[in-house]
Amino acid sequence: MKLTDFLPQFTVELREILRIAGEVDLATQLSSAEVLSCSYDTECEAGYIKLESAQTLNVDELNVITVRHGRTIPVEHPYWLNIDTDNFNRVIGIELLDAPSLAIKLATYNQGLTDC
Repeated sequence: MKLTDFLPQFTVELREILRIAGEVDLATQLSSAEVLSCSYDTECEAGYIKLESAQTLNVDELNVITVRHGRTIPVEHPYWLNIDTDNFNRVIGIELLDAPSLAIKLATYNQGLTDC
């Protein structure tokens, strides 16, 4: 499921914030990013959306350079957010802190992708 299908309003807001911050490439990637999994810890009110970028890598990038964490970008939003990218500047995840209104949606994502 695409992030835009899973959390449409959130994705629109996040894309606009990234565009304003000069992260146009990351904003564009959110439109096609696939949600791989979600988690939410109610005790610390933190969630994570693991994403797969639509940008594919070539054989050298995969096998010689290899994929690893690139950077974590703090984002100003009503939720405390951090966007994780890999070393090829592809969006790989979104950390949500203090996002109780998304708790149920994130916690139940892995239980049934079509139910969310």
